[in-house]
Order: sequence, then structure tokens, then C-alpha cells
Amino acid sequence: MPKYKWITIFALLFLLSSFTTVDASISVAPFKEEILISPDEKVQKTVSITNNGAESIKISPTVFSYDPQTQALIDTENYVFVRADNDSFTVEPKKTVKLKYEIIPPKNIKPGSYFNIIILKRETESLRNITQSSIGAIDSISHLVVMHVEDKNNSVNGITSDFAITSITIEENGIPFIRPTKIKYIYQNTSSYVLEPMGEIQIFNNKGNYPPQYIKINEEGTKLYPGGKIEKEIDINQIHIMDILNGRNIVGRFYNGIDENFKQVEIKQEPNYIFISIFCVSLGTLIILMKSLLFDRKSFKKTSA
Repeated sequence: MPKYKWITIFALLFLLSSFTTVDASISVAPFKEEILISPDEKVQKTVSITNNGAESIKISPTVFSYDPQTQALIDTENYVFVRADNDSFTVEPKKTVKLKYEIIPPKNIKPGSYFNIIILKRETESLRNITQSSIGAIDSISHLVVMHVEDKNNSVNGITSDFAITSITIEENGIPFIRPTKIKYIYQNTSSYVLEPMGEIQIFNNKGNYPPQYIKINEEGTKLYPGGKIEKEIDINQIHIMDILNGRNIVGRFYNGIDENFKQVEIKQEPNYIFISIFCVSLGTLIILMKSLLFDRKSFKKTSA
């Protein structure tokens, strides 16, 4: 019995390794193409398919609309804007083939973000199985195309200047050298585009001789869909004497990840008057105590003499 058990294990390992080889036999570059386009524009692009295996592979490209939120493939012509040149082609071993395709926005398309995916199907695969699969299982043999359609009546270069509602608030002033200042930024997508918020928050003092502190926005690279919102609290641990006396400027620049437009938010953290008052009272009390001790010491010396 143990003999057959080991034979079964080795057979399974062999089959798994052969599947791994098949999955790695094709590589696609780039994985994603992202473009900002006007409704009347057409753009040509290419994607490279490399056969890393030892046998020829016949591939036929099939285009689907793609919902990135649900990771679902949508088999409908209404949302397909990619036109691939080849019906099918063969990639020889250790060779690379460039697949040409064209991005053509459909007529009367509204400004916003749209997603298509080119599935590079081998002849041995079933298209029905692919359409029922999650995109995560087939991303090694696919090419994602993201199209951001501009509003042709827009007066700015890019999608829109009012792409989001952004704000920065001081949630807690903190205690200098004891407890950090807490700030919170909010970034809400008010556009019809899928945004990737980015940018930075600067904390500085115009009268200080030290460099600003920089905090990146959306370090995780989270995609923000229409109506979506990011809220994040940040601790500011750095503190300088000049910050206590003069306060600090907090400036945020929020980008949308599609074009160069940005929204700027600036707030002022006031001087820490409570800390200054406590410090002044403590210092005054200490001076009075020191003078009192010196006076008592002089009086004691006179009495002793």
C-alpha cells in the first residue's frame, strides 16, 4: 500500500509541474495600457506576446468588456472599444509576436473610464471556461486596456478640474514632545472616472530653518471608483520649538492619477497657546522659587553671623 501511495504522490507532482510549465509558456508585455483620449480620437497600440516554451502555440485574441470592481468579463459589443488586427496567429518557440490593436471610442460615449481586456486564448482552451473564470486566473495571458474619455467641451486639459472633493482637518493638536498631532485627509471621487489618488501633504514652518515633512497620499495605490471615498488619519510626530511659537502650515496637493490637474488644500495649525502659557507660568514659578530660596539663604547667613 505505501508503494502505491508514493507512486500517486509522484504522479500528482509531475502533473502539477507540467501545468506550471504550460502557464509560464506565454508572457505578455505590457500587462496594461492606460490612455486619456477624446471621443473623436483613434489610437493604435501594440502588445508583445512571447513564447517561452519549446513548442509552437496558436493564439486567437478575443476582446471583452471588463468590470474591475467585480472582476467580471462582459460579453457585449456595447462597451467594446478595442479592435484587434489578427483573428489568430502562431508564436514560434522562443519568439515574440506583436499584436496590433486600435482604441476607438464608440459614438455618443459619455466622459468616464472604460475597461476592455484582450484574452489571448490558445486553440486548446474553451472560451466558455474563460468567460466563466475570474480575471485573476487568466491575467498571465491577457492584456488590459483602460480608456479615459475626455469631455470635448471641457475647458481644461485633461478630464476635469473638479474631479474630487478634498479636505484636510486637524483632529487633535497633540501635546508637544509627548503626543503627536493627528490630521485627517478626505478624498472623494465626484467624477465619472476611475481615479488613482496620489500626491503629498507638506508640513512646514515659514520661520523655521528645517526642511518640510512630506507625507504621501494613498500609498497603497487604491483605485477610487465614482462616488468612492478615502479617509485617512495621520500622526505628525515631528515637532520643533518654532512650531510651538509660530504654528505650522499644512498643504496638500491631490492628483487624480490620470492627468496633471490637481486640487490644493491649505490649513494653518495655530501656535500652541496652552503649552506656551503653561511653560511661561512654570518658568515664572521657577524664577520666583529660585529668588525665594536665594533670599532665605541670605537671611539665614545674616542670622547666623
